Amino acid sequence: MQHPEVTVVLDSDPAAAAATRNQLQPKLASEGILIAGPHMLFPGLGRLHKEGTGYSWAPVAFTENREDK
Repeated sequence: MQHPEVTVVLDSDPAAAAATRNQLQPKLASEGILIAGPHMLFPGLGRLHKEGTGYSWAPVAFTENREDK
């Protein structure tokens, strides 16, 4: 996420993928929007934070809250 301009082989349209990331990441970070990323490590929920010229991923804290009955 430090380099949103970098694309991967799975991007069917690399230019559009990079443009979409460059458009969405500032909004997601500035508004603190919760993101569900199924390809991210557990728990796969987190937020982006502006870090230098890119962004960092901050996963939500997961706690198990069970009541054994």
